Amino acid sequence: MIYSNMLSLKEKTVEFFENINFKQIEEKNLLDTKNGHDFNTSLLVAHAEEILEEDTEKLFSIQKVFYPSGHDESIRFPLFSFFSIMSNFYMKNISSLDYSLNIAANYLKDICNIKLENIKIIINENTYKKYKDEFDSYFSFKQIFLTPKKNEYTFTNNGSLIKGEYVKFVYFNSNGFFPIYDFVLMKEGSKLHIEAGGILDRFIFLNMDKDTIFQTDIFEEMILAINEKMGSDVFTPKFDYIGYYIAHMIRSLSFVILDGLKPSNRSPRSKALRYWMKYLMIRMSFYNISPFVLLDLLSVVRFSIEKSGYLYNNESYERNKKYWIEEISNLYRNHAKEILNIKTGDLNNCGSIYKDVLSILSLDKQLGKIIDTTRISHGYPFTDESEQFTVIRKNFNQFIKE
Repeated sequence: MIYSNMLSLKEKTVEFFENINFKQIEEKNLLDTKNGHDFNTSLLVAHAEEILEEDTEKLFSIQKVFYPSGHDESIRFPLFSFFSIMSNFYMKNISSLDYSLNIAANYLKDICNIKLENIKIIINENTYKKYKDEFDSYFSFKQIFLTPKKNEYTFTNNGSLIKGEYVKFVYFNSNGFFPIYDFVLMKEGSKLHIEAGGILDRFIFLNMDKDTIFQTDIFEEMILAINEKMGSDVFTPKFDYIGYYIAHMIRSLSFVILDGLKPSNRSPRSKALRYWMKYLMIRMSFYNISPFVLLDLLSVVRFSIEKSGYLYNNESYERNKKYWIEEISNLYRNHAKEILNIKTGDLNNCGSIYKDVLSILSLDKQLGKIIDTTRISHGYPFTDESEQFTVIRKNFNQFIKE
């Protein structure tokens, strides 16, 4: 069965783990809260304490992930949704990888409808030697890509040093390749813990045999509305793919409205969303597109919400939407001068936040990042993985052809 509906995929995920006696951790809204790590590690560290201090040995979670607005991370947003749903499972104090790999393989195959033969494993050569028998039980040697350097990190939890190492599950087909699942080994002294998971949004378009999330019913009405209002060129390199950015912004805004966050709140999510609205306004100004198109397109967000499995109060939603409509209007009026300065090239009179964004934005640089990406919808490789993927890209491209 193809799960085009996020709610169905979430329900099947819960059923899968409950049937094998895993305890569900309460859903949390995860933000990038830990400095000194790349983004993926920051998310893991952010909730590691709860995981490691639980009495239960087998846990799973389905949580909302909100992507950060810090300057180093800003490159992510245009290519990746501000909001995604992630499914993870955790096993503590294990003696073998066999059972945890079995769970990961069965989850991807039976619940996410991923063909295991379309997966390659990126793993350190020494780690593979140590766990060779376990990995060989599920993947052929042709599916194993060995790297000389470990993708590792460390952090301290209540005085205990945790050493972690990523093993990447990479999906590939004729259109390219991109990571879909992390299998993380965590060492705490002599103890070995496992954290593994992936973002459900990705599995939806793979389930439907689509090339991107934008071809699914989650984004269908938004893409059609944007295309009707602005034309198909906004989805091409000619316009720097700005149509996709707008679709992401509308979806992100819809969830913030749904969760009852007002623009006046001091919530990191509200603050981040306002930041990205400014960012998007700058990009739109390059192509003479009015930011008020966001307001016109808000009428289609309800479809996206329903496809993501949300139940909501319509009256509350409409009331909160009015606050954000007013915020977008005020934001544009207040920053029209800076936007005009950008269009005329007078950057000296721009506010500091615009200088920060522009230093990242550099149109040629940004377009190069997009062109280098094999999947517009998810933007791999991420900034924190780009060096690793640049090193292995040539060999890996040859590897997946074999």
